[in-house]
Amino acid sequence: MADEPDNLVLVLLREIRGQVGALDTKIDGLTNRVDSIETKLTLRMDELEASVSRLGHAVSGLADSIDVVMKQLRVLLSSDDPDRLSKLEQRLSALERAMVGGKA
Repeated sequence: MADEPDNLVLVLLREIRGQVGALDTKIDGLTNRVDSIETKLTLRMDELEASVSRLGHAVSGLADSIDVVMKQLRVLLSSDDPDRLSKLEQRLSALERAMVGGKA
């Protein structure tokens, strides 16, 4: 009978070791999933940052084009050119195309 409590302790220790091993495996799996998610998130953030940068450049370029067209329109409005209305309409059409299509 003296051997039975020792055997019971060994059995319990083996069960605990098995459960700890299973938990360790699950933790490793979760760690790998978190690492994968962090990697994907970093990639998406980099892509988003690049997109925002490209959009910023596009908006800046469009704003510059609009400024140029507005200056040209002011010159046309202040001129005595008999065709100024026709030219004004052409520039406004060009401005509208620039705003829709992205270039003036």
